[in-house]
Amino acid sequence: MISVKDLCLAFMKWFGSLEPQLYITHNFGFCVSPETRERSMRRFYNRLQSQVYGRNWNRRDTDQPMIAVGVWEHLDSNPHCHVLISASDDESAWLFVHRHLLPE
Repeated sequence: MISVKDLCLAFMKWFGSLEPQLYITHNFGFCVSPETRERSMRRFYNRLQSQVYGRNWNRRDTDQPMIAVGVWEHLDSNPHCHVLISASDDESAWLFVHRHLLPE
């Protein structure tokens, strides 16, 4: 059986291997259901990849998939999620160039 300490060490090692390039905060500004939060974030990242790679982006052969790891805070009052993203150079560049299109 794996111990909590071993699990934490394995998680830290995996997380350190991601080399995240981006940090985004998703803020909803009002209480939303867990389903709505998940759907909104999934839609955001799917649209981003669709903009960068075009149709059928999810079928592309890549050795560098986008990985987003987030932590939710204040779910009862002002739900928001702080996300570290390990993205391809194309995805990172698109976010920097088109950041004015992102909702605030």
